[in-house]
Amino acid sequence: MKRPLIKICGLTNYEDGRLCLENGADMLGFIFFDKSPRFINPDDAADIIARLKTKFNFDSVGVFVNPAEDYVLRTIRTTNIDMLQFHGDESQSFIKKFNKKIIKAFRIKDRNDITKCFGFNDIDYFLFDGFSEKQYGGTGTTFDWNLLADFNFNQKLFLSGGISSENVENAVKIVNPYAIDLSSSLESTPGKKDKIKIKNFFLCCSNYFS
Repeated sequence: MKRPLIKICGLTNYEDGRLCLENGADMLGFIFFDKSPRFINPDDAADIIARLKTKFNFDSVGVFVNPAEDYVLRTIRTTNIDMLQFHGDESQSFIKKFNKKIIKAFRIKDRNDITKCFGFNDIDYFLFDGFSEKQYGGTGTTFDWNLLADFNFNQKLFLSGGISSENVENAVKIVNPYAIDLSSSLESTPGKKDKIKIKNFFLCCSNYFS
């Protein structure tokens, strides 16, 4: 079974980023939503990304929730971020304004939430996350992965929501995603990664996947 790409989200400091990349992460996510406990301002993210890029080959992902257009543009200029992830209620016309690869996130309660992604044409990737009334993401909430069985996303799918060492093998067997996205399951506190949890997760991946 092939290992999907691994995106670790909610980075707030250089040391955590280095730890994730040393263990095998392919992408790092930086949250530019000021109501998130994992928020980082663009200037700090720019410094972390620039330092990490001198040592590692990875994609940086900027995560936004219902942002103003000028905020996204300023953040792109400041950070030179590789990809953009929109995790709110953004329209297709809005997110296609930006000349970057795009991940559009959807919070899943039932099958109808999955079909919403088909209203977004020519988006690079879809991300499916667990649903919460109170937060746009980072809740550690899973959803019924079997809901995805009838869909073919042609290598466009990021799977998120409560993925951990304990369930990653099952998640990949059921969904076969292009990438998996983790945050809270690898933390000691919101915004601070846990060295042991990260090492254990990648050890599990090395055991499960080719």
